[in-house]
Amino acid sequence: MPQEKFHYKSLEEVKQRAAELGVDLPFAADTHALAQPLTVRNITFPNRLGIAPMEGADSTPAAMSTRLSAAARSSGSRQSPLWRRDDPPRRSCC
Repeated sequence: MPQEKFHYKSLEEVKQRAAELGVDLPFAADTHALAQPLTVRNITFPNRLGIAPMEGADSTPAAMSTRLSAAARSSGSRQSPLWRRDDPPRRSCC
């Protein structure tokens, strides 16, 4: 399936496109629970929303690596580093 930019203006447009693609995307009408705090052991999160990094989200339209993704791979770490967009790329020493 070719990639396309997210250009939808409403949930109905997303549902329509999912139906066109034959994709089953369940949607909840009431998302109130996501705004509620959640306590896990001794940590209380202010809500239940989480954002996972998207691999390749910082690539060019031709799927080429940017300096940030190249820096992440060259760091030698098996875990994804955290950085802000304005951080300079980290370089491996030696």
